[in-house]
Amino acid sequence: ILPKCAGVDEIRNMCYNEQRIRHEGRLLNRRNNLITRVKNKLFTNKDTLGYYAGLTFDAFDVTPDGKETMQTLSPRIHFFDEGTGQPVLMLHGALQSLYTFRENKDYLAQNFRVITPDLLGHGYSECPDMDYTIADHSASLRSFIETLDLSSFSVVAFGISCAYALHLASYLTEHVTRLVLINPGSFLNTDFPGAKTMRSGLGSHNMSKYAKESFMAKCLDRAYFDKTLIDPHSAEEYARPFANPDIRFCSRQSIINYDNEDFIPRLHKIDCSVLVISSKDDTVADHEEQEFIISHLNDVYTFELRNCGYLPHEEKSAKVNAALDEFLT
Repeated sequence: ILPKCAGVDEIRNMCYNEQRIRHEGRLLNRRNNLITRVKNKLFTNKDTLGYYAGLTFDAFDVTPDGKETMQTLSPRIHFFDEGTGQPVLMLHGALQSLYTFRENKDYLAQNFRVITPDLLGHGYSECPDMDYTIADHSASLRSFIETLDLSSFSVVAFGISCAYALHLASYLTEHVTRLVLINPGSFLNTDFPGAKTMRSGLGSHNMSKYAKESFMAKCLDRAYFDKTLIDPHSAEEYARPFANPDIRFCSRQSIINYDNEDFIPRLHKIDCSVLVISSKDDTVADHEEQEFIISHLNDVYTFELRNCGYLPHEEKSAKVNAALDEFLT
């Protein structure tokens, strides 16, 4: 793990305060009434106990006449909550669900309270009517954090969710104690199958491919360095949520509405330590964008793995888990 200094960018005026929870009384009601435990057969090899939490947050909406207004949304988010100790929030990336952390969350739960949500519009969470911008996801996560009454926590994020984590941390500087970014950056700039056509006219149609286990297996084959680790079960679990057309639509919106100008100008506000995990042999991620993000952070460390692809937390889970355990402690 090597230290790396950072530069400071100009302050950009952003309207985050309009997207926060505005009434403490409403917050209290959520804590008391809207966290429910459910039994879902999410993974085919076992029954799992998860939770749904009711959120309330504000997001921008565009009226038919083109005017921007604020709307209040109240969707439910699906998540796992395991272990005790300092809370760690784990955020999956594009075209994923919390399933991507299957090799990490149980290990970390030995020493931490590990909270792994399906982002709104992904996995088994609900799909509210919003634009799925970085600010939208950040606002929903802040509502989630307030619902769980987390006063101090760390965040582990992968891919485009690193932007949500950074945006969130730039406002909650007194609450976020550590950040871990795994292959941060825009999904559109990666060489993942189908990524570069997301904005095209065929983007919406092509999303249906991700519901097919055979196509998802090809995606994993592109993402993994060690092809022997790919099994049909993983492709099946990754593909299953995309049978829902709303998930396909919302996932695509999250990808095409990623804009690093929504968080880069605020990175100088983050004063906690940041660990960036990447792979030397990864041929999918946009390493130039990763370096660009790193250059704007104040207290950043890098951890580069060898013989590993785009998903180091899956492919080299033991090494990543050890690094997470050391860094977050």
